[in-house]
Amino acid sequence: MISGILSALRESTTSIKLKLRGDGHLSVIDIRSNKATPLSVSDDQEDELLSIVQVKGGSKSVVGSTLGILSIWNRAKGWQDGVDRIPGHPASVDALVALSPDIIATGSEDGMIRVMQILPHKFRKPVHESPLLTKVGAIATHEEYPIERIKLDHHSKWLGSVSHDELIKLTDVSDLFEESDESDDEGNIEDDSDDSDDEMDDKKKKRLGGKGGMGDLGKSTRDDEVAPSFFDEL
Repeated sequence: MISGILSALRESTTSIKLKLRGDGHLSVIDIRSNKATPLSVSDDQEDELLSIVQVKGGSKSVVGSTLGILSIWNRAKGWQDGVDRIPGHPASVDALVALSPDIIATGSEDGMIRVMQILPHKFRKPVHESPLLTKVGAIATHEEYPIERIKLDHHSKWLGSVSHDELIKLTDVSDLFEESDESDDEGNIEDDSDDSDDEMDDKKKKRLGGKGGMGDLGKSTRDDEVAPSFFDEL
């Protein structure tokens, strides 16, 4: 019997469902099976597992815990134990959401929403800093109220968060991706040093104006288009 299920995640391409338990275990369940027992149960993590999200195209999962440690799980290596652990959160990580295949947002008990890159692991610096955001990697805060849930809208522009302060806060995260694009573009332009100045200008315009990159996420979004489906899911 599985007791104290705190969070669950279904793999998008399979019938496998991952469930976090209050006793410090991760269970793997096949939703097509009629068996009551899970396919696999992880080792005891000696911590309460609270939140989970997939990254890297579903090949890896990130799990948040009461002690504020993020654990990385590799699907190819099985679900017996995590392959890496990331410290850095001063309180429990109660909510997780993927902003891109390798960038996640975390909601913590200390009221802070942080952005972290996975593999390599590092907190992302917000584009527009605020005196209220004194913690490393923080992009939004509900002050002293714990973050209960965070959700990214379908256009990947607004990050919604709810807390005990009875407010739904919307944070524009599109700038995070734009900053990343600009850094990548500068590096690519230097590699093309043998090209003429005109060719370099044309390539830069194509990179910055092309569709499909992370810098284009949510730029055409209107607030009245986001609200109906976005708030229904919170």
